[in-house]
Amino acid sequence: MAKLDESKKVIVEGDFLSEGYLILRSFFDAKEIAYIYDSLRKNEASTINKIKNLIDIGQFNKSDVGIESDSFKYLKHANVWFNDISKLINLRLMTEVAKLIGDQNYISSLELHQKFPGVSGTPPHQDNFYFGLDLEKNLSCTAYIALNEQTENQGGLGFYSGSHLKLFNHHKSKVIGFSSGINQEDLKDFDLYTPKFLPGDVVLHHCNIVHEAKANNSLSARSNIAIRILPSNPQYDNELKSKYLDFLSQSSRVS
Repeated sequence: MAKLDESKKVIVEGDFLSEGYLILRSFFDAKEIAYIYDSLRKNEASTINKIKNLIDIGQFNKSDVGIESDSFKYLKHANVWFNDISKLINLRLMTEVAKLIGDQNYISSLELHQKFPGVSGTPPHQDNFYFGLDLEKNLSCTAYIALNEQTENQGGLGFYSGSHLKLFNHHKSKVIGFSSGINQEDLKDFDLYTPKFLPGDVVLHHCNIVHEAKANNSLSARSNIAIRILPSNPQYDNELKSKYLDFLSQSSRVS
């Protein structure tokens, strides 16, 4: 298991209930994170080729991947392809999640989220538009783990503080790897906060907080792992779920 970095104090920022996110600085050991990051860089090209071949013969679910400029922008179940990612499933991490949303949950997937130089941005969105949960009955959380140092200029993740308390209308998106987004005009009453991250930093964010990432205008990639924690016995909003599936069927996955 990936371990807590005992050499550094874990600094906590944000408030999950009022702001929709909680940042745990230096949560994972930076050297261990660097090992996972280096393994990704070493094996990414060959893994992309394998997945493209599987897509061509109809043996891979295209909605589980987003490939742009010969790099992964999104990969669901990334730990199947990069085994070391599974080491991030940590009892301390799940304990922190349980403090926020209770302990009747399970890990749905471990996803790779990346932006290489020149890769397009991610539109503002709420994850629960994809999950389709009835938020009056249950909710979920994502543990978003930085694998390298990253800033807004690299396409770092930004949050609209307090936006998790409101349900926004989503529209269809043509952005590679993303089926939907929210109009900027609808977010005018909320401030965007884009934190700087170091390897091993973790964000626990509410499933309904609006978040986005600009295009990567730097010379450096940014890579993150998103661990999705969902309720063990989910209660769904069927109308929301149906709308998302319609959007998903028309989304672009590979450029």
